[in-house]
Formats: sequence, structure tokens, C-alpha cells
Amino acid sequence: MSIKSELIATKVDIELKEAFVAIARNKHRPASQILRDLIRVYVESNQTQPNEKNIKHFCKNR
Repeated sequence: MSIKSELIATKVDIELKEAFVAIARNKHRPASQILRDLIRVYVESNQTQPNEKNIKHFCKNR
């Protein structure tokens, strides 16, 4: 069973892209894997943690 994935296309400054790709190459890591890791960390650190206030708000607005 394969994991579904989707392409995210974005524009960045050429100098930033070149620096990023060079660092990834020097660390022997695919740039796409680094980006996936960064996105995962960003999402995990910005997810709302369930707490009593969130639960009450959810239940009230159902």
C-alpha cells in the first residue's frame, strides 16, 4: 500500500534555492526530504493542542 503524496510548487529567490541545494548536497540529503521534514516540524509545532477551552468551543459550535 503506497502513501499518497501531492506536489507543492513554490517560488523562492534563486540565491536562496542555490544555497539550499548546495547545503543539501553537502549533507548528502535529498532537498525534497529536507523540505518534507521542515513542513512536518512546522505543522506539528503549530497544531492546536486539545484543551478544555478548545473542547468547549467545539461542542458549543456543533
